[in-house]
Amino acid sequence: MILECIKIICTIKQTSLANPDAAVKRLLDNMKVKWCAYFTEFPPIYAIAAILDPGVKLKGLTNLLTFYYQQLDVQFDVPYYVNNCKRILERLCEDYGAVIQPQPIGSSMDGSGSSSSSSSSNIGIGEYLTYRFETEENFHIIQCWKNHSLKFPVLARIATDSCNSCFNNCLRVCF
Repeated sequence: MILECIKIICTIKQTSLANPDAAVKRLLDNMKVKWCAYFTEFPPIYAIAAILDPGVKLKGLTNLLTFYYQQLDVQFDVPYYVNNCKRILERLCEDYGAVIQPQPIGSSMDGSGSSSSSSSSNIGIGEYLTYRFETEENFHIIQCWKNHSLKFPVLARIATDSCNSCFNNCLRVCF
């Protein structure tokens, strides 16, 4: 969603710069004002979905938002916003983790007395942010998270849910 917003605002800005017609410039300026009324600050779910894109993560989100606000000519505290979204994601990990893995470490789901979950199931946001994903030309984020659901079960569930939420919100905005 954030990348699509960047494309739209860049198109508005480039068209305005390239068009000498004063009436068109006024129209585009009005579009930009209206755009800013709705998209000056993104809902955190959009940022979380971007953080959970292995090709974006925190650094990529920071770069995207910095570029976006430069295009809007709007002052915005990007590092504060990104850190706040990271904290929200950390809280989501805790909440989801309690639901997805309700048994304490060392408990058994198979009755043998040994834990049936591996330590990798408890990998969180810090490990994800440093993990190097191999991406292919036909990268698909949902498939990526399915492939890594054993290593990052909580984040995989959050990623799937946030992608679905962003997609549904996008449909409501577009249609």
